[in-house]
Amino acid sequence: MQATDGTSSDGDTFQGLNAQLRKERDPLSERLAAVVAVASAFEDLHRELLYRFDQIRAVGHRRPVPTTSIGLIDGSSGLEDLGDALKGALSAHGACLPHAVADAVHGFSLAIEPTVWAPDEGGLVEGLVRHHERVQAGKLDASRQPKRPWVELRGHDVVVAPRYALDERPEKPSASAFTHPYRIEQFAGMLREAGAWEAAS
Repeated sequence: MQATDGTSSDGDTFQGLNAQLRKERDPLSERLAAVVAVASAFEDLHRELLYRFDQIRAVGHRRPVPTTSIGLIDGSSGLEDLGDALKGALSAHGACLPHAVADAVHGFSLAIEPTVWAPDEGGLVEGLVRHHERVQAGKLDASRQPKRPWVELRGHDVVVAPRYALDERPEKPSASAFTHPYRIEQFAGMLREAGAWEAAS
């Protein structure tokens, strides 16, 4: 799990697309609506997870910090509601998506489920860090070695790498912010796979 970077869409991208698609009644618009619905639900959950993860990066890096002592501030929405919303979007629209897209989003939903439904705040912190460690272990650096995590667990303590520590807690993200710039390209790719790109060009 990486950090938020404050990159915003131009207005509310998903609402604008949905408003346009609601005017259409053709198969292409139905496929597009499915992509938009799932992408919107994914971004909503991912944005809130990253906001909480960035709060962990702000606890300091001079010593280990117990997971139970890290008080996370809630974002705009609760994680459980957002997790349910993503599951609902996949259930309602997954059959209309390209298989690779549906499988990837479903895999993310399953992987993050223990974190979203963590029984307490300590469990949420541990779940976020464990997920981040798994993500980093799946990446290779320039020397073809697994990337080191920004934050790691040592027992029930959190240790933040100095390079990735934040001096202060992050601000709450905007509801119209993309979690990463390259997700805009991924979103365009989803539209292309759904057949919209060729129709629009």
